[in-house]
Amino acid sequence: MTDKFDGGEDLITRHVKRKRQVQPIDLIHAGIIRPPLDLQAEYTPEENNPSGKTFPLSATSQRDGTLRVKDRVYRSVSMAASMAQQPFHTKPHGHSKHEINGWVFWSFRDPQTARLHKLDDLRVRYLLKKGYLLEGECEVYL
Repeated sequence: MTDKFDGGEDLITRHVKRKRQVQPIDLIHAGIIRPPLDLQAEYTPEENNPSGKTFPLSATSQRDGTLRVKDRVYRSVSMAASMAQQPFHTKPHGHSKHEINGWVFWSFRDPQTARLHKLDDLRVRYLLKKGYLLEGECEVYL
């Protein structure tokens, strides 16, 4: 018999998912990110934006694994994305319609090629390096 936790998943599945959860500090320790890393995103608010104008947003990874957005610091890439968008919304944080996946929201410019890549590309590189994903595996746990 397999032990279960709330949500119905067995403990092994829960452990595997936990191992696949990645924080920016993991990428720094693995040598995949060398802070400061400038991140950017283009955001088109749906609320109070009849012209559909797009706004540039930015964040910077810090040596301790946090992300700086303006004068605030966040441990989560998704929280940093959410709070970067906050000035464009009338609803207070915590009352948004959907959560933001910061790994796919933020992009960085490759210093060698000058091309933009999603931050998620670095997370996948880390998961492959650690053996948590296999080449060609498309499922990435958040």
